[in-house]
Amino acid sequence: MKRFTSFILVIVLVFVEIFTLLPKTILAKNGKTALSRKKITMKVGKKKTIKLKNAKKRVKWKVIKGKKVVRITKISGKRKNVIKVKGRKAGIAQIKAKCGKKTYKVKIRVNNSTKEGNKVLPTKPEEQTTSEEETTLVPVKYATVKFDTGRGPKVEDMTFEIGKPYGILPEPKREPFGDTEYNFLGWFTESYSGKRVRETDICTGDITLYAFFIAIGGDISHDHETDSYLDQE
Repeated sequence: MKRFTSFILVIVLVFVEIFTLLPKTILAKNGKTALSRKKITMKVGKKKTIKLKNAKKRVKWKVIKGKKVVRITKISGKRKNVIKVKGRKAGIAQIKAKCGKKTYKVKIRVNNSTKEGNKVLPTKPEEQTTSEEETTLVPVKYATVKFDTGRGPKVEDMTFEIGKPYGILPEPKREPFGDTEYNFLGWFTESYSGKRVRETDICTGDITLYAFFIAIGGDISHDHETDSYLDQE
């Protein structure tokens, strides 16, 4: 009888130990999925962190309102459930997080900075952030680039961000002149013997670029010091 009683007592103690630890495990695994915040107020140029807590699946984020007001700058977390949002201009925006079949929305209000004496830093080719919260506003500046094709087809003006590479530049096609056909060589800073501008070059401001066409079968010379091309006479 005593042995049976001791056996029952041991079993009871084991179950007590298990159920003491169980609630923490259940709470950790069955926590409610929710946004860390549903409404955010921030200033232009600042960043805020938003997290979808207890996400069970990979999270997809999207700015569904005010794409010019805010921008998602970083997505992290095991299930991509954490983002950083930067205020671009004053206004109202809304971001949606989709996890499985459920969606969660956060409303963001961006206000202009009222602090005086903020220094405007020059635009860099790549934005570098040294802290989570930016304290200065770096405005985006744009330049107008005009294209002169001479006898070639008209090319409309384009706008490029100052401090960034040009990216894709137009490639006009010049119509044959009699039996002579032409190939497009590239864009240059001057109509004759200027410096060639490539898509990887950094835009520095307003400029007019000139198209260089060469007759098929013709010849050109190249000045390596100035990176310019000249007709070979």
